[in-house]
Amino acid sequence: MSGAFPSASNTGVPAGVSLTAYTGPMTVTTAGTVIDAKDIKGSLVIQAANVTVSRSKVTGNIDASGSGASVAITDTEVNGGTSNTPAIGYSNYTMTRVNVYGARISVMCDQNCVIQDSWLHGQYLAPGSNWHVNGFISNGGSNMKLVHNTLACEPGDNGQGGGCTGPAATFGDFEAVKGVTYDQNLFAAGPGSYCLYGGNDPGKPFGTASTGIVVTNNVFQRGANSKCAYYGPVGSYDRSASGNVWTNNTWSDGTILNP
Repeated sequence: MSGAFPSASNTGVPAGVSLTAYTGPMTVTTAGTVIDAKDIKGSLVIQAANVTVSRSKVTGNIDASGSGASVAITDTEVNGGTSNTPAIGYSNYTMTRVNVYGARISVMCDQNCVIQDSWLHGQYLAPGSNWHVNGFISNGGSNMKLVHNTLACEPGDNGQGGGCTGPAATFGDFEAVKGVTYDQNLFAAGPGSYCLYGGNDPGKPFGTASTGIVVTNNVFQRGANSKCAYYGPVGSYDRSASGNVWTNNTWSDGTILNP
């Protein structure tokens, strides 16, 4: 997709598609299963290879994390509701033109994830909770690509420790972060600490081992405070780390942005 960044007009179920109720299994165990043009009430657990979810609405989560499980999600709307778990996670998935909203985290990745032409927004923060809310997040892992998405984190701080971390973040909590590409995305201004956390944080167990964090051709909105987020557009990014690249990233007014 070229041109306009992802939004309600170019993600989710295409206009003219009629959905019928999904009556198949909520835990998918048959390789090659195709789920198309369905209204799915509840969470899908993917435990088979080469599953397809297309032109559908999911009121619940999509969880792909079992050994050998993989799923392609296209032209689909995912409403994670009030879940404290990601609307979409955790590994071996490709999502294209997906409208993701609800849930504390829009999309989480451990490894082998491609997120393209999609809109991550409208997360849920439980009243009075200390939930840390995110658009995209990884707490360690490898091989992640985010290409031409609109990445947003929208709930404001609630005074109880809950609120947005930011539209996109990688942290070396459980293992090193390796091989993450952000290309041609819109980082939407919002109430988070930073619009992008780049994976380098000495306070994390693997926080100084991030490598291959490639950030190219992205646009950062300035927002009301002209900084995209509370502290600034980018934090925890080490330009000198092996394989890290930062080129041609700009503010929404075209000004070059350096981390």
